[in-house]
Amino acid sequence: MSIRNGLVFAMEDDTTLEDGVATPEAVAEVEQGAAVVAQQTGEVEELQAAIEDAEEGAETLEKIEGVLEESTDAGEGVDETAAEIAEVAVESIRARLGIYGGKSFPAMEAFGSQNSRLSATKIALENVKDTIVRIWEAIKQAVIRLWEKVKSFVLGLFKNNAALSKHLEKLQERAKNMPETAKPEKNELDNKSLAKTFSVAKKANLTTARTLIANAEKLLGATNSIAGTSESFSSNIISAASRLEGGQELSKAKAAFETSIASALVSVGTMGSKAGGEAGKDKKESITFYGPFVGTRVIAYKKKEVTTGSDTETRFSIDLTTYDKIEADKISALKRDEVYELLKEGVKLSDALSAHEKSQGAKAKISEKLRKTTDEVLSEVKKATDGEKDQEKARVLRQIQADVSDVNGMLSSLSVAFPGVVFQTVKAVGDYASASLANLKTSSK
Repeated sequence: MSIRNGLVFAMEDDTTLEDGVATPEAVAEVEQGAAVVAQQTGEVEELQAAIEDAEEGAETLEKIEGVLEESTDAGEGVDETAAEIAEVAVESIRARLGIYGGKSFPAMEAFGSQNSRLSATKIALENVKDTIVRIWEAIKQAVIRLWEKVKSFVLGLFKNNAALSKHLEKLQERAKNMPETAKPEKNELDNKSLAKTFSVAKKANLTTARTLIANAEKLLGATNSIAGTSESFSSNIISAASRLEGGQELSKAKAAFETSIASALVSVGTMGSKAGGEAGKDKKESITFYGPFVGTRVIAYKKKEVTTGSDTETRFSIDLTTYDKIEADKISALKRDEVYELLKEGVKLSDALSAHEKSQGAKAKISEKLRKTTDEVLSEVKKATDGEKDQEKARVLRQIQADVSDVNGMLSSLSVAFPGVVFQTVKAVGDYASASLANLKTSSK
């Protein structure tokens, strides 16, 4: 699937599901297997980013919808200036998401006359509502596709992890069989990529490698903990969606969920935080970093307050990102016994990743429940609602949309990005061991 032309275009133009690149059959093809894992991770991340972009577009359009609806309810309609500003925003979103065919607004001169302004605004309002529905339909299909890709990734990941574990065991046997007289030819390995992989505070050696292995183990524990609390919070979302009420209770449940996420991630290790703003008072964001992990990467847990009218919603996401000021220039060569011990730890981490496969079923069940909730949400999005009671429903609906999106995005990270980092850590252990073994030379005495 290509999403270069926009998510909506991609979902409407291509309905077949793709499983991605086939995993290698031979255990010896470790490098090819790692490349497949990396490629499928990228595919999932690309699709998840497209979904998030579409959600932002839908949120913006819902704000525009509110302005247009308010003006038609007042029996006036928007003037030419307001209509032009709204049209630019709407057409920009349509182009970005790949919604082609026809203009969303009538000609601007229709908004210049009081006689035609109201009818022109009503036409624009209906077109904006239709665009919102198309976006949410595309998001629904994209989430289905996303989880098909996640399933494909998971199958490939654990198959390749099993092959990788055998590779490490063979290296371990090789290190064990080397004579005790084998010594490093060089004290540092000429491998910048490997140095970056195991960097912690500008150092790369056995100690930093062990630190990153330990962090990867903790990440698996945090992943299981967050998945468990995700299931509980998802039940609250589903309950609110069935009634389209209970927004205050849902907000409390989300606050508790956020606390549990932060508590789980703290076990990995906090590296600092920062606060920022976007679009003035409309958005306030804070980011906390956890880690580090291989390749100078860290987890960025983002919390953002988004204001729509008089309502403020809290959004959150978990992403992997690079972190500065920790990259090393060189990596220390390992001695024979150090290679053996490092490989033992690598095999142990690989075994922990294999055990993690059992938890994937729980995440899949949560996603399935949320997909059904998305159907309910979509049916409500298609309804034109008015009146005070319906306005409250609309507010809860926005909240549910945001929560479903946040949990789905988080489950994607828990299913792909996090275990992917653990796999890459195991792979890096093998690379470090291989490079160090090649650097060992046996003396004549």
